[in-house]
Amino acid sequence: MNHTSGLKNFVMCRKAFNLNEENKPINIAKKICDMKRNFKAGEKFAYNNTGYLMLALIVEKVSQVKYEDFIMQNIFLPLKMNNSSFVSIINDDYAKGHKNGKKTPLFHATAFFGSGDILSTTGDLHKFIVGLNDGKLINKPLIEEMQKIHAQNTILKYGYGFGFIITDKLGETSVGHSGSIPGGYATQLCFYPKSDLVIIVLCNDIKNVKRVIPGMLTAQYIERSIYERITGEKISTMQKIMP
Repeated sequence: MNHTSGLKNFVMCRKAFNLNEENKPINIAKKICDMKRNFKAGEKFAYNNTGYLMLALIVEKVSQVKYEDFIMQNIFLPLKMNNSSFVSIINDDYAKGHKNGKKTPLFHATAFFGSGDILSTTGDLHKFIVGLNDGKLINKPLIEEMQKIHAQNTILKYGYGFGFIITDKLGETSVGHSGSIPGGYATQLCFYPKSDLVIIVLCNDIKNVKRVIPGMLTAQYIERSIYERITGEKISTMQKIMP
């Protein structure tokens, strides 16, 4: 839950997994578990998509319900997130990914099981973060546990809770998460409790910002620019691209 398992990130194991072809999640998990760990569990922090794939499999094991159905029944429906679904379910009704203005092919639907396969909108994601903080999904002690730092990225200097990146770099605490898929997508969701502010950015065309900042940081740069405009606080370019 906080990226300290030491397991290899399957997304980075391109020789072992072809993300353009179908990969059964359980087979990915088994193959990763047979590989040597990058470090001993609990030794340090290293962001890892495999952890979320494992969590999705655990949800299926415990609930005896398909992961997608569980999320639909327990998150999307209660919060009326009517415009949210999964890559594996929807047909062709989604914003196509682009890189520098050119359409790029999407990975196979199984490529990001549990770690990036949800399709949503800014409106629905706003419903999610507000509903979560209002206690509509889980109780307050669990929410506090999710938004408390359990691991630390000592290189980029940010904390990680349960599914949230927690920083104090803009004069107040921010709780949220960024995301990116090489096939042309970059996302950012940030909640600022002190300002009671939620900023959500969804991009389907990743391109270099100011010609030097990698396109994968497009959404993060836009989100910080919006924060700067709303709060009036001057933010440096470096602050806009750091977690």
